Amino acid sequence: MKKFIIKSIVIGCLFALPILSEQLYAQPVPPPSGGGNGGHGLNGDQQGAPLDGGISLLLALGVAYGGKKINSMRKDQKKDI
Repeated sequence: MKKFIIKSIVIGCLFALPILSEQLYAQPVPPPSGGGNGGHGLNGDQQGAPLDGGISLLLALGVAYGGKKINSMRKDQKKDI
C-alpha cells in the first residue's frame, strides 16, 4: 500500500509540473523591428526556445535515478552476504 501511495504522488507531481510552471514555455517571437528584414536576419533579432531549464531538469532526474539504482544494488548485495 505504501508503494502505491508513493507512486501515485510521483505520477501526480509529474503531471502537475508542466501545468504549474510557466517557465517551461518558450518565449513568444518579438515583433519585427522594421529594419527591412522582418526581424529574422543574421543580426540575432530572433530568439529561440530556452533549453537550459529542461536539460538541467532531465540531468538532475537522471542523477537521482542513478543514485537510487546504485543504492538499491548495494542493499541487495548486503542482504546476500
